[in-house]
Amino acid sequence: MDIFGVGPMELIVILLLLLVVFGPDRLPEIGSKLGKAVRSMRRATRDFSEEVQQARDAIEKPARDITAPVQQIAQPIQEVMQPFQDVKASALAMSQAAKAVRDPGKAMRDSVMQSVKGDKAASGDGGRRTTDGGAPGASTEEAAALTSGDGGRPAVEAGEKPTEPPQPAISDLVG
Repeated sequence: MDIFGVGPMELIVILLLLLVVFGPDRLPEIGSKLGKAVRSMRRATRDFSEEVQQARDAIEKPARDITAPVQQIAQPIQEVMQPFQDVKASALAMSQAAKAVRDPGKAMRDSVMQSVKGDKAASGDGGRRTTDGGAPGASTEEAAALTSGDGGRPAVEAGEKPTEPPQPAISDLVG
C-alpha cells in the first residue's frame, strides 16, 4: 500500500520525525490543519469541475438547439434522395455489366486484380509486396501490361500509331 510512492515504513519514519520535531502537543493541531486543507482542496476542485460543466453545457446547448431542426429537415431530404441513389447504383452496375460484355477478358482480369488487392489489404501488407506495382512474382513488363489495362498487348513503340480494338455497337449488345 503505497501513498504517493511512500510505503508504510517511510510513512512511520516521517511520523516519528514529526513527533520529535514538533512534539506531542502540536501534532493534533497540525493534523486538524492538514485535514482542513484537504477538505478545502476537495471543495475547490468540486467547485471548479462544476464551473467547467456549466460552461460546457452553455456551449453545447445552443449547438443542440441548432442541430435538432437541421436533422429534422435533413431526414425528408434523405428520403427524397434515396431513389436517386438507387438509380445511381443501378446505372453503375449496368455500366460495369456493359464493360464486361464489351471485353470479358479485361473484366475478368480486373475482377481478379481487385480480389488480389483485397486479399493483400486483408493480410496486412497493404498491397505493397512488389515494388513494380504488379502481381507478386510478375516481371516489370507483365506488371505494366496488367496495370495498364491494355490486355497484355505490347507497348507502342516510338513513332507507331496505337491501334484500338473495334468497339461493338450498342445494338449488338442489346440483342
